[in-house]
Amino acid sequence: MAFDGVEACCPCSKRSKCLPNACPCASTGSSCVSCLPFGAEKCENLHFDDCGPSRPMDKIIDEAEDSGDGSQESDSTFDSDAFVKEKMQKAFGAEMVNEEEPIDDEWIPRHEFIASLKSEQYRPSLGSVGQRLVNMQAELVEQLAQGKIKSEKLMCFTPLILQRDKNVKRSRDVRNLIRSRLDMWERGEYDELVAAVKRCDSKFKRRPPLSRKERLLRRFHRLMAERKYREANREVTDRSESSGVLDPNEEAMGKGGPLGKTNIEVFEEKHPKPRTPVKEAFLDQPLPVKEEVVITAEVIERVAHAVKGSAGVSGTDSVVWKSLLLGYGNASGRLREAVASLATKMSNEVLEWSDLSALLVRRGIMLDKKPGLRPIGIGEVLQRILAKAVAWVTKGDVTEVCGTDNLAGGLKSGIEGGVHAMRELWADDDTEVVVLVDASNAFNSLDRQAALWNCRILWSRASYFLFNTYRGYARIFVKGVAQPVLSREGTTQGDPLAMLMYAVGVLPLVRKLKERGFCTQTWYADDASAGWKVGPVREWWMNALIQDGPMYGYYYPEPSKSIVIVKDGKLEEARAAFAGLDMEFVEASRFLGGFLGKEDAVRHLLEEKVRKW
Repeated sequence: MAFDGVEACCPCSKRSKCLPNACPCASTGSSCVSCLPFGAEKCENLHFDDCGPSRPMDKIIDEAEDSGDGSQESDSTFDSDAFVKEKMQKAFGAEMVNEEEPIDDEWIPRHEFIASLKSEQYRPSLGSVGQRLVNMQAELVEQLAQGKIKSEKLMCFTPLILQRDKNVKRSRDVRNLIRSRLDMWERGEYDELVAAVKRCDSKFKRRPPLSRKERLLRRFHRLMAERKYREANREVTDRSESSGVLDPNEEAMGKGGPLGKTNIEVFEEKHPKPRTPVKEAFLDQPLPVKEEVVITAEVIERVAHAVKGSAGVSGTDSVVWKSLLLGYGNASGRLREAVASLATKMSNEVLEWSDLSALLVRRGIMLDKKPGLRPIGIGEVLQRILAKAVAWVTKGDVTEVCGTDNLAGGLKSGIEGGVHAMRELWADDDTEVVVLVDASNAFNSLDRQAALWNCRILWSRASYFLFNTYRGYARIFVKGVAQPVLSREGTTQGDPLAMLMYAVGVLPLVRKLKERGFCTQTWYADDASAGWKVGPVREWWMNALIQDGPMYGYYYPEPSKSIVIVKDGKLEEARAAFAGLDMEFVEASRFLGGFLGKEDAVRHLLEEKVRKW
C-alpha cells in the first residue's frame, strides 16, 4: 500500500505481523488512519472508519507541519542532524556524542573487569584505616571534578579496595588487608591489585537468580534487622506478580507463548536506536538566562542520610557510601565537599563525556512480568547521590512549570488530587467513559534531544546536569552478556532525575492535547487518562493522542494494555467507538494508586486486594 508514491511502513494485509494478532485493520476490513512506528522498529496500525488509506509516519509529520496550527513550515530539505546540532550548540555550547567513541585509557579494561565481579565487598567499619580510605576516595572525586582523571579510575577504587577475601574474616585481619591494598594503590600497583582481586573473586560461586519468594524473605529479614519496619511491611504486602530475575540467554515469553528470541534480545529492543527528531517536539521559545547552581556539602549530607538501594556496576551499595560520607568525621566532611564540588560543576559546565562515562553506567537486570519482561537499570550510588542533590536544589522549578499538567512534576498531594478530580468527573451524570492509557516503552522512547532542549527552557537550572548525563550513550552491563547494551534514546533507567525529565519532556504534548479541549485529561508521567462522553473521548484518542503523540516526543499509546472504564448502558457504544483496538472494557480499575469506576466493582477490587494480602 502506498500514499502519494511513498511506500507505507506496513503492507496492511491479511498476512501483516504488526501486532501479535496480525493487523486489526485487515481483520476488520477497515481503512487505517496511519501506520505508526511502534516500539522497537515495529508498527501498530490504528484505524477508524472514515479515514483515508494507510500513511507512513514521515507523511503524517509533513501534513502536521502544513496544517497551519502553529507548527513550523514543512521543509523537504530538512536536515535533522544539523537542526539538532544547532539546538544543542545554542542551548549548551556543545554537541551530542551520539556514537561510541573509542577511549584510549588504561583504566577502561580495569573497569570492564570490575563489571564482571560478583559484588562481594566488605562493609567499611575500619577505624583509622577507614579514614585513610575515605580521604583517598575524596581525592579521586576532587581529581575528577578538576578533569585530572577519568571516572573509570574513581569507580574502580572501592571495588578493588573492599573486595572480600573468603579466608579473611576477623576485623583485625580485614583492616590489615585493606591497609595493604591502600598501600598498593598509592604505589601505583594497579595491575597487581586487579590480579589479587580476581583471585579472591574466583573463590565465590556465582549465585543463581533467587525466586520472588526467596528475594522477598531475604529483603524482609534485612529490613526488619535494620528497624525499617515500614519498608518491610510494604515488601510483604506488595501486589507484584513478578517471579524473579530472568536469565538473559533463555527464550523470552509473551502473552501468546515463546517469542522466538532470547530475553537479552527483548531487553535490547526496549532500548531503541535514536529516531529522527521532529521539529514540533522542540519548544519554539527563547532560552532563559542560565542561573548558577550551587550545591553544598550540607545538601550532600541530607541526601546521604536518605540514600538507599543496591549497588550499580561497581558493586558498592548505598550502605557503603552512606558510611563513607557520614561515618568518618573530618574525612567524610572532605568527601562530602568533593561530591558537592563535582555536582556543582556538572550543573554549570559541560564536561567531557569520556570523563564521566563510567560514572553513568548501569547494572541491568530483567524482571519476569509473567508474561513479559521488565527492564531495570541500577545506577552507581555516587551518580544517584549527585542526581538527588540536583533534584533537591531544583525540584521546585519542575513543580512550578508542570503544575497540574503532569503530576509527576512533584506537585504536593498531586496524585491524590488527580484521583479525586477523576472521581468527581466519573460521578458527573454526563460522563460515560474514562480511558486509562498505557504507552509503549515510554521512558526509553522519549525524544532525548528534544527533552534536553525543552529542559533548557523549562527546567533551566538542572539542564546542564542533564546534558552531561545524557550527552552520550550510557552503557548497561548485564551479567552473563559479553557486550553492554547502550541506552541511546529516552531517559536512562536508574537515574533519579528520569521521572522529572520525562515530565518536562512530554509537557509540550500534554499542553497540545489540553488546548484541543476534547475532554478532561490527567497525566502522571506517561500514564494518561481522559474522560467524558464516548464521542469526545474517542476523538481525543484518535485525532489527538494518536496523531500528536509520535510527533511530540515519540509517545505511542498501546491499545492492548489500555483500559476503558464504562458506565452502565454505554458498553456497546464504547466497544463500537474503539472497535479493532483490542482495548479492555471494565466497570472499575486501579488508577494512580487508587480505584475508579462503579462502586460495586471498586469494592470487589478492594476485597480481592485484601484477600491477596
